[in-house]
Amino acid sequence: MELPSQIVYRRLLTKLSFKHIQSVVLTAQFGSTHKAAELSGLNQPSIAKFLNAVEELVGEALFERHARGMRITPAGSAMLPLFSGMLRLLENGSQALHAVQSGSTGALQVAALPAACRAGVMRGIAAFMLKHPQFKLHMEEAGLSQLRKFLETGACDVILMRPPPSLPDGYRFDPILQDHSVVLARRGHRLEGRKGLTLETLAREHWLVPPPGITSRMIFDSWFATVPNYPAVVNIATDSFSALSAFVAESDALLVVPFNFAEPALSSGRIVALNVQRREELPPLGIVWHPESASVATATFSRWMKSDVWKH
Repeated sequence: MELPSQIVYRRLLTKLSFKHIQSVVLTAQFGSTHKAAELSGLNQPSIAKFLNAVEELVGEALFERHARGMRITPAGSAMLPLFSGMLRLLENGSQALHAVQSGSTGALQVAALPAACRAGVMRGIAAFMLKHPQFKLHMEEAGLSQLRKFLETGACDVILMRPPPSLPDGYRFDPILQDHSVVLARRGHRLEGRKGLTLETLAREHWLVPPPGITSRMIFDSWFATVPNYPAVVNIATDSFSALSAFVAESDALLVVPFNFAEPALSSGRIVALNVQRREELPPLGIVWHPESASVATATFSRWMKSDVWKH
């Protein structure tokens, strides 16, 4: 039965509890009321009761019941980011309260792309914490799809990422670090020291290629799409940069990645950046935040990361 959005809103506002929300989120996560009951400390009949209650409130089935468990419906998928965000906000509030009770003057929740959890951005964060020890920072590394969910639900104070295609009302993106592509090879590789390596030369080497959708893969695909001889690809599939960089250090395979992602690996001394003709200028890493609703901790952190103080 289709219900007007205002009716659904009023029903949720007056009758929805966090037990309802937790039951939906855990069941969606594990596809089982048994596992949801186990993790929530409730029994299965209670979980089933809470799920039925939410479905009555919204006038739609959130799950399909089948022999192997529960499968989320389109209606359930539409509501899940909201419910997940509400639980995360509750957790964030608990952490912020604990920070105040522990003597901190404020806490902020930061989520970041893996590329933003590397040396460049972390230097800025380390300098911020040294300058402002009164704040407590909770940081989580997440993929792009998860960061978008955080942005939609407002579950984080600051998100460190590349510029998104669009932003919710009131949010802004401020660039903090420029970025570009770099080709990695082990120290002592036969191409080390050569100048102006062309794509044709690089295509004669073996390459490590991350899964589709990752910046590194997009650069690789754009480079070699029109090269007559497509390079040989090592038959390993992983999005773990730790694994990929270790493989580069132990083999003759090459890897193209954003510089800010590669900086720690280059600092190790086991990996070098080749001198190539082609260099892709990438969208900068930056911060997404909501200035009008920012707490003192969030505003102070955002202004710091935007400044040039820590970059020298």
